[in-house]
Amino acid sequence: MTTCEKWLFDFLTSQGLTCCDYVRKRAFEQGFTRKELKLARKTLGVKCWNDSVINGETLNWFWYLPEPE
Repeated sequence: MTTCEKWLFDFLTSQGLTCCDYVRKRAFEQGFTRKELKLARKTLGVKCWNDSVINGETLNWFWYLPEPE
């Protein structure tokens, strides 16, 4: 597990469903790049959810970890 993967796993485990903009901001503050975060998200199987669509525009995207099998 990479450092970014560990950070993202710990962050989403403690925070739960979290706005992706906030996750990115916190990750960048920790020194991770967009590429590292994207790879960590893919590797961990992070799921995305959006809260609403108004006039065809999605307002907020959220990330969360899937339930363990």
